[in-house]
Amino acid sequence: MKTKTLTIERPGALNTLRKLVRWDYSDVGAIDLRKMPQAQWASLTDLRNRVGGSSTTLSWWAKGRQIDRGVTVCVDQRVSRDLEVSTVAGSLENLVWPGDSVELRWQDGDLPGILLVRCRPDEFGRGDPVSEGFVAVIDAKDGSTHTLAIHEGLWQSYLKREYDEHLAQRMEGDVALSDSEGEVLRYMVILAVKVLAYASVARHAPALLTTRGEQKEAGIHPKHAPIGRTFVVRYLPRVTRESDTVAGESEGSGGSHRFLGRAGHVRYYAAERYKNVRGTWQWLPPIAPPEGVQVTYRVRQAPADAVPVLPGKILS
Repeated sequence: MKTKTLTIERPGALNTLRKLVRWDYSDVGAIDLRKMPQAQWASLTDLRNRVGGSSTTLSWWAKGRQIDRGVTVCVDQRVSRDLEVSTVAGSLENLVWPGDSVELRWQDGDLPGILLVRCRPDEFGRGDPVSEGFVAVIDAKDGSTHTLAIHEGLWQSYLKREYDEHLAQRMEGDVALSDSEGEVLRYMVILAVKVLAYASVARHAPALLTTRGEQKEAGIHPKHAPIGRTFVVRYLPRVTRESDTVAGESEGSGGSHRFLGRAGHVRYYAAERYKNVRGTWQWLPPIAPPEGVQVTYRVRQAPADAVPVLPGKILS
């Protein structure tokens, strides 16, 4: 059987990050954020003063928002791997959020947990006052936390590596992110946004898990209790009909290039010419190769100082 290999190249620093968002700080001060009285979060609730301030304070604000109103989403490994090699076109403002705050957990045990907290236009204290955005938080194994606050007006610059303000030290006590830390944060932020775009397609909307058995099947261990309602983003394979044909491929075409499948693509239809699907997301799933060709994924860890190649156009 012939094999087609898709290579996923991940940042080398990915293995420095924790698999789950950190809530328990008992090793440094007997603090479990999930048990903190609500009143103690009061000083961390004004995002206008936090986006441009301490990244540490911002991460605590985000975790407080997750504890107060967050949901947990577990992502099927087949979904995340398809998305790692797929592209997305749309905007942050078109995303459908399953909750104001979302903790993403991955069935792929090599991906670190990430927290995304939605921020509406009036919650940004500076920059573009009319754009939506989010705060992203990832915890590292060494006890540090990587944070990002970004809105739609800066999103394209961030994707192009032209916005690196998040790498800098903002206030006394903060530590600037290294280039490798910035790249691994960027990689996971883009993947997380891809998941939200994928889950914005009605057919792929997150499914609510109501029993402990369903959570276990989705990859959530009973010892790692999720916060809020729990969802799973499941893999739904493309349904191929006998009448389906691929553009450019037909019997007897005589072409020397054999079609071996195609990566997926998520897009948002905004133009007026899309009368029937305007205002909706659609997932153009990977096209399976012809019979007799098996697709395998090869995950490669790039050197720590290497810049990973991200797939094509993303939320442009």
